[in-house]
Amino acid sequence: MTTTFDHAALAALLQAIPDPVVVVGADATLRWANDRAEQAFGWRLADLQGGPLVPFVHPDDLETALLSLESVAKKETGTLIEIRVRRGDGSYAPVEIRGAPCCSADLPDAVILVARETTDRRRWELGAGDTDLLAAILDAAPTVTLLLDRGGAIQGASRALTRQLHRGLEQTLGLPLVDLVAPADRDAVAALVASCDGTQGTRSIEAGLLAVDGHVVPMSLTLVDLVSDAVVRGIVVGASDISDLVEARSTLHHRANHDDLTGLPNRTHLLRRLSEVLDRDDAQPHTLLFCDVDRLKPVNDRHGHRAGDALLVEVA
Repeated sequence: MTTTFDHAALAALLQAIPDPVVVVGADATLRWANDRAEQAFGWRLADLQGGPLVPFVHPDDLETALLSLESVAKKETGTLIEIRVRRGDGSYAPVEIRGAPCCSADLPDAVILVARETTDRRRWELGAGDTDLLAAILDAAPTVTLLLDRGGAIQGASRALTRQLHRGLEQTLGLPLVDLVAPADRDAVAALVASCDGTQGTRSIEAGLLAVDGHVVPMSLTLVDLVSDAVVRGIVVGASDISDLVEARSTLHHRANHDDLTGLPNRTHLLRRLSEVLDRDDAQPHTLLFCDVDRLKPVNDRHGHRAGDALLVEVA
């Protein structure tokens, strides 16, 4: 079925195309652009129409763009090229452009160009197309990344391992992950590693990792089971330092269970400890000692509450 569009409908269709569409004269001047081009590149058509487009092409790509523009007039469809186009804010957008000669008598010697931004596609292609860049990003990341074989031995590590645990890669390769784990957490981590059976699930745990000098760095570990993956054939571990979080938790727990002034266990802590003692099935007698500070009120009245607080701290 053939459908005939009037002038207004054709214009509306051009504006609805999701990619930038630009009409360029043989002299590389802008004749027309759709709304998407204005949105994508931050242009104002009213300011640019009739003006040269050369300033909007990256200098390193200019020769490619001009040669392609010249050759399009002799082809039914031009060759796809990649260039960088300057946006209104001065930044450059990587785009793919394909052109074709205009068939309109109103635009003789003009070329219609369809552009497609490649920024989003390049983000997805990073891992497949630029190994060096991906490796540089991985090494710069603050999270430790480890590759384990299916038995839990370390096969590779990012540089964050050295920055955070001061461990050299050469001295770490081949070691079981559990050798880097604080003794109190080893059984739990070992069980998590053993559970990676190729089902490609994700497992998480908090555990301490041992630095070279023996101090423990609290970490949040995420294990990604890629044992059955044809490329990885192992377990990818991401480890993030959670020292600040652990310290904050400890501070909050202490404040919830201790008196702010004296630092002694508060009523909540006392009642819980009493309950634990009374619930023991050991038939042992227990003693509760109650101490009071006599005549504290006169101290507060005569010397102020600050002195009274100091007295309580001293007694505590």
